[in-house]
Amino acid sequence: MNTVLALLGIGLYVAVGVLYIASGLVMPYPWVFGMWALWLVGWVLVVRVVQASPPWTSAVAVAAVGCG
Repeated sequence: MNTVLALLGIGLYVAVGVLYIASGLVMPYPWVFGMWALWLVGWVLVVRVVQASPPWTSAVAVAAVGCG
């Protein structure tokens, strides 16, 4: 069950990444690079959460939507 929740969270976070990539269509480039850097920091957080407690991985995706 933990593996399924971890994979779901990773999938959700990658889906949020599409929103971060698409932000380049409406934002100036310096801000876009900041958004991409923020997403990469979140990816590091996802990896750490998967290692520590896989069921909480989905919470990182929800937080990414809230921050973006």
